[in-house]
Amino acid sequence: MKRARNGVLSGAEGQSGFASLAFPLVLWVAVVAGVVVIDAGAYVVAAARAQTAADAAALAAAASAAPMIAPSAQRQAEQAAVVNGARVEYCDCAGGGDQVRVEVSVAVAGLLVPHLGATRVTAEATAQLRRPAGLSPTGGLGDVFGSAGSG
Repeated sequence: MKRARNGVLSGAEGQSGFASLAFPLVLWVAVVAGVVVIDAGAYVVAAARAQTAADAAALAAAASAAPMIAPSAQRQAEQAAVVNGARVEYCDCAGGGDQVRVEVSVAVAGLLVPHLGATRVTAEATAQLRRPAGLSPTGGLGDVFGSAGSG
């Protein structure tokens, strides 16, 4: 070590201050990597939430898709989506059908991803209503118990 003019010890000869330049670079790389990890996690969580909301909305719509209450099938899908933090983008909830298809979207929370244009994640689900044997499509029991008065 050399003694500087003011009596303070200076570093080894030939040292050019690499650490003072490398530390900010390493810190910047660590921050960028952290942002990428956080955003990737936020995107995966939003995708999982969207799929859960789509499944719930499709099941709710299928459960209420009977011909007598068909107009409420889409309303049921929308309510199930809202409860799960999503919104219905498309609902094929035609009355009288045994199958519904719902597409929902969920907002992506993140530090960088929303600014790059990925503000929402969509998911799709299909549910099919399977009636027990003997149950008519209109909801009646049909021939399950036979005709009344026979005997």
